[in-house]
Amino acid sequence: MFQNKKQLQYLWIFKPELNDIAKRIAEDHTRWMKETHTKEGDKALLMLNWSIGPEFKDGNKTGNMSLILTEIYENQAGIDNHFEQAQNNGATFRDDFSDFESKCDNLVKINSSDIIHSMFKMKVLFSLWSIQLGYYLLLLLFCCLRSRPIYPKVVRQLVS
Repeated sequence: MFQNKKQLQYLWIFKPELNDIAKRIAEDHTRWMKETHTKEGDKALLMLNWSIGPEFKDGNKTGNMSLILTEIYENQAGIDNHFEQAQNNGATFRDDFSDFESKCDNLVKINSSDIIHSMFKMKVLFSLWSIQLGYYLLLLLFCCLRSRPIYPKVVRQLVS
């Protein structure tokens, strides 16, 4: 579904004491995105996702938290528009965003990347195919259990 689209992704690693601030930042940014971003056309925001949870290293919790932002756009024009709007229309946060970032242990910002694989669409197609296959298998099983085909009877009922 998102193959060949553009993705912006940020990762913040921080102490648990900043957890509430991180959640408010996510809420504020999401509200601003709803008010300012389009869902259609070349600049379309296709998906916005925030996740929060413990940081792991070598399979063990570090004691830190992670906040991950993923935004997917139709193309680069959407990402460019995002940063232009952030500079020009006063995106506001209840908490000092710069202060939050300065207190983070680590921060990774990927402002634009190409999505090279995306499986969502394939899952949907596979699910629809599975439903159809299941229907036909049930119909076949029903016919076998009755020991005679039901197709002519169904056609007669539809015609009459």
